[in-house]
Amino acid sequence: MLYLFYGEDQFSLNEELQKLKSDNISPEVADFNFVKLDALKSGFTVDDVLNNADAYPFLSDKRLVVVTSLIGKLAKSAAAEERAASRAATKAARTRSATATQAPTTPRERFLDFLNRVPVTTILVLVEDKVDKRDAIYKAIDKLGAVREFEPPKDWALEKWINERAVSDQIKLDRRVAPLLREYLGSDLYRLENELQKLAAYAGEGQAVTPEMVEMMTAEVQDTAVWTLTDALSRSDLRGSLATLNRLRKESTESTQGFTRKMFNIVTKQIYDLLRISELHASRKTVNEIAQAIGMHPFRVEKTIPLIRNFTPERLSRLYARLTELDYLDKKGKADLTIQFDLLIHEICLGR
Repeated sequence: MLYLFYGEDQFSLNEELQKLKSDNISPEVADFNFVKLDALKSGFTVDDVLNNADAYPFLSDKRLVVVTSLIGKLAKSAAAEERAASRAATKAARTRSATATQAPTTPRERFLDFLNRVPVTTILVLVEDKVDKRDAIYKAIDKLGAVREFEPPKDWALEKWINERAVSDQIKLDRRVAPLLREYLGSDLYRLENELQKLAAYAGEGQAVTPEMVEMMTAEVQDTAVWTLTDALSRSDLRGSLATLNRLRKESTESTQGFTRKMFNIVTKQIYDLLRISELHASRKTVNEIAQAIGMHPFRVEKTIPLIRNFTPERLSRLYARLTELDYLDKKGKADLTIQFDLLIHEICLGR
């Protein structure tokens, strides 16, 4: 059995590997019948794959061999192998007939040849980050086995995944939670799974996770304590803004420039969101209409609307224009963003 797994969704990919293992190999004999090889590891050779995949399972019907990064490694040396093979073929042609069969000699050729005779008792899985569908190994596995691309679910598919995962983990969710987690955490399934477990523990056995719990608890997981800063800015709370900013600076492991750029981007997005919500709210749009128009969860819109009372649309437009200008000057090397960002905090809170 041949498989090729690749793609950005490492969470689902690893779960599928675990399922293959649990479905085919009992835990008692897993140590004898499961091998994982890293093609990028020092000393690795194709023989490591061939020998392990050719071995007969011990006290089991199947043997599982997982190899990571093999196609990528062999692809890098493909050109050199082809040149060497071409020279060898030319030399051999002088000493034997053109119809003679040449045995595979390069690691790539030997592996491709082996794919046609993988033992029925072996499950061989290649795992790659990305692949070239024109690659001969890809084509061979697509023909002889199965190729599966793992892409992170997006939009409504991601919400469906969150809800299905909660059911699988026996976690009750308020219907508003899945879209909120999608907005906060995106398609990082590892973080979503961890967050679901943490929220379930906080809610208590048999209790449903609510949007309010998400708002309160996700800050610790995804560093959204920065929203404390943006909320303070929206309230023109200079003391609170500076205290939060200094605390975040001390806790950050990023460089000064990296931290400043991250905070600058967050504040810019918050001001932009306030501007958009302010304009739509002024035109008497409902919370759901605003949420649909700007792609934000209604719960977040509802929490943001009270903050716009501290700003006129004209002031928000000026602040956003100022942020855009600072972004341009920083990227052109004409301003020190760290200094300018602190000054900007004062400007926002003092109503300038």
